[in-house]
Amino acid sequence: MSEDTATSNDSQQIAVFLRGDRDYVQGTQMLARAAEHVSDPAAQIHWATFHRISARNLAIRPLPAAAGDEAIVGQVEFSGDPVTGWAFVELDQLAPQLDRPMGVRIEQDTLDSPLNGSYRFDVDIADLESMLNVLVQAIKSLHQELDPLVHDVWFTGMRRLALPVAGWPLLHRGRVRIARRRVGRAGEQYQSLVEVVIEDEGGTEMCRGFVNFAFKSPKVLHVH
Repeated sequence: MSEDTATSNDSQQIAVFLRGDRDYVQGTQMLARAAEHVSDPAAQIHWATFHRISARNLAIRPLPAAAGDEAIVGQVEFSGDPVTGWAFVELDQLAPQLDRPMGVRIEQDTLDSPLNGSYRFDVDIADLESMLNVLVQAIKSLHQELDPLVHDVWFTGMRRLALPVAGWPLLHRGRVRIARRRVGRAGEQYQSLVEVVIEDEGGTEMCRGFVNFAFKSPKVLHVH
């Protein structure tokens, strides 16, 4: 029997897919599906980290994760009562390919310096998944502004952002402000840390925190 239809007793498969022509499951999908298994409606994402991308179906398994488990692609912890954490575990079968729109639109508002700028956004549904997609699409776009040779830009984690899993306000429009905090390089591989602020349409701060990205560039980039 396939692992996709018979996960272990402490694991639960989550519904993920390959959006459009992407060859990986988006981290935002993983986080949003994991949040649906949080029992405390007042919980928030505490931290998340992704080790690699995956094109396969996934399950969540309670933390702590077994050291060296190569099936684990990432982890997430939610604050609340109780604190809830899961590892994202890769299954056997490829995730289905679906042409499903995100319902998220972003437009660059300012570009002050490399990895410092802001984006206006509007979303069809004001929920956790929409806000995650807004953040990731805006930050990814800002990374792609660094140089035409920048590629393989992907979301690797977040912390202290306090995004609620439920009870979102009617935040259909607003702005994301992004500020560079750190960029590290090892050969063609780069890691970045940015601070983000989500504001409503009137400019009121809703939450702030830190997001990590990885990207590649054959050209040495000096991001100061």
